Amino acid sequence: MIVGVGVDVLRIERVDLKLSRKILTAPEMKEFESRKNKMEYLAGRFALKEAFFKALGTGIDGNSFKDVEFITGNNGKPQIAIYKDFPVVFNFVHVSLSHDFVVVALVVLEKTEGGIFIRGNVEDFQVINKNDEFLEVDSPFGPFKTKDIVERSQGELLRYGNVILRNPSQKW
Repeated sequence: MIVGVGVDVLRIERVDLKLSRKILTAPEMKEFESRKNKMEYLAGRFALKEAFFKALGTGIDGNSFKDVEFITGNNGKPQIAIYKDFPVVFNFVHVSLSHDFVVVALVVLEKTEGGIFIRGNVEDFQVINKNDEFLEVDSPFGPFKTKDIVERSQGELLRYGNVILRNPSQKW
């Protein structure tokens, strides 16, 4: 089920490179510094984060641009990593980014049944699939709360949809 959609459009020429220190996490900053077209990269990340917060329905209020990051995946498509749970529960994030003289970013948040894989026997979740190596479960909680519950039961969270979980101390 789609739980949020956000879109942002930004003219690349409006971006000030000083913005990088305010909105980019450490992994994004490393990627930013390696880019030839820094303004395009920075505009894209700003637009993706704006679109993400719009999809949450909260805007930036109560959040930081560094609570979420978009790193370029192996296929060239931005991949999401988060540093905290948000008020909307989702386990898949779909992203589209396009740029010319403007950047257009689209973020769709989806909550599907399952898609969360754990090792161990945790009774707090509905089991969708089971084999000798892992359980596929459904969780009504965000990824960090889910991870905490799993670890308290001596289990391991293997995957939470397509969302990467980052240690909050690493974003700076």
